[in-house]
Amino acid sequence: MKLTINGKDYTLHFGMDFIDEVEKLEGMKMEAEGVSLNMGTGGMALLNNKLASYHPSGLRTIIKAGTSTERQKPSNDDINIYLEELAESDDYEQTFDEIVEELGKKPLVLRALNAKAE
Repeated sequence: MKLTINGKDYTLHFGMDFIDEVEKLEGMKMEAEGVSLNMGTGGMALLNNKLASYHPSGLRTIIKAGTSTERQKPSNDDINIYLEELAESDDYEQTFDEIVEELGKKPLVLRALNAKAE
């Protein structure tokens, strides 16, 4: 799947690197005595909830994780501007729906979500 952000096309990849990046960005974290530890789990479930409710930070995670293997990645500012512009358009929910459809085609992602292909 491709998205155009700040005039540049980015291909979103939904494989193992995507899953690992989602867990890094959204996974459960523990803090003890000033040390933070990412547990590497729970991120996909949280992402699923955000996508189901059309939460913009879910789409930000998708973009960041989906471009994690790209040579050039969109900047945080470019992603934020893209999301703001998308939120003002009629394509907001449709973009989420298209991404969810694409995620549903990826067996590794479905396994990470504990979902089954339909």
